[in-house]
Amino acid sequence: MTVGLICLAAFSMMLWAARTDAPIMDELAHIPAGYGYVHNLDYRLNPEHPPLIKALAMLPVLFLNPTFPINNAAWTTEANGQWDMGYQFLYIPRGNFDRRSSSLIPTF
Repeated sequence: MTVGLICLAAFSMMLWAARTDAPIMDELAHIPAGYGYVHNLDYRLNPEHPPLIKALAMLPVLFLNPTFPINNAAWTTEANGQWDMGYQFLYIPRGNFDRRSSSLIPTF
């Protein structure tokens, strides 16, 4: 009984956090880094962390074919452009992760 209540409380808190939180911290660095790993086979973004988990998390995103701004200075010349790249990747092309017209793309 106690374990069930703990699991229910944990699930409720995770569901609430998923609906109310936004990618505002490390996600800006890790999401484009993982996509750069699997799409471009390039480890220049966020090299201080091991790439395996980020690469595995981004494998399904390859099927979405999002716009990856490889002509951006954050990708081409900046030494620590992971934060700018994350902003460009997630928020600038308004079609990347906010395409609600397709049933294949999950809505966040």
